[in-house]
Amino acid sequence: MMRNAIDLALVVVILIGGVLAFRAGGERMGLAAHHARLVDAAGELAVDDPTLIYLKALDTGEPLHFAWRVHLPPKTTLAVRSQMAGGSSTSTSSHSDPQELIARVRLREEAPNQVRVYTKFAGGSGTSGYDSPELARLLREHAHELKIEQIGRSEAVTITPDATKPTVLLRISIPDAIRPPDLPQWISSGNLLELSIGAPGTVP
Repeated sequence: MMRNAIDLALVVVILIGGVLAFRAGGERMGLAAHHARLVDAAGELAVDDPTLIYLKALDTGEPLHFAWRVHLPPKTTLAVRSQMAGGSSTSTSSHSDPQELIARVRLREEAPNQVRVYTKFAGGSGTSGYDSPELARLLREHAHELKIEQIGRSEAVTITPDATKPTVLLRISIPDAIRPPDLPQWISSGNLLELSIGAPGTVP
């Protein structure tokens, strides 16, 4: 009787082990497929130190569409702050496993006189809107003349996840030469749009 109980217990353990191994194999296959899709879409990102955050800007072919190929190390908690025209929003995400992803920021006129800002980073996304015919016209007519500061344009950059200061990924400014006189004063020339990331507590 005791032997039968032991044999049954062994069978149960083997079955559980098989199920767990099957699930782990499926997860590895899923991660491999996800990585392959990223490589096809954005190329390979060489990660020499997996404990660091890696970012490489991608060419989207659109003046108001920005993207990055991103590697996040395991056990990363990250705050992402988007600020535009006097308003701002901050989101926080946490991942126990390493992440490979594409982050995006996009400005576009979705309706007459309405500018929409779309942000996607580290599993979270957000959209905000601004009703300003002057700003919509400025972006429509002078998109290529805006001052753009985008990290990772020339080469991949690395960030320490627990850095004491946030990192600005994108800053868009309006040169004085193209700022229309009727643009509302609440729309800042020096900081039309800014996206920054950092450890929680470092991002205001």
